[in-house]
Amino acid sequence: MHPFALRLVREALLRLGLAPALHPWAGMALMLAGSAAAALVVHRLVERPLTRALRRRLDPGAPQNRVRAVPAPVPPRGRED
Repeated sequence: MHPFALRLVREALLRLGLAPALHPWAGMALMLAGSAAAALVVHRLVERPLTRALRRRLDPGAPQNRVRAVPAPVPPRGRED
């Protein structure tokens, strides 16, 4: 996803005429922010629903395939360090 977001921000900066006015580091920061925002949107709207659907389809009996910690009994004496 990030190549598309980087290109989108770069084209927007060029077409709006902001690229020459910005320092190269500022343009890079905007491209990075746009790429991170696009990644979050794709994760929330595409990856999470697909993962949930695949888990339900592949293992319908499992409670979301989550690993839960099992409490371990505390030994009666202290640690042996």
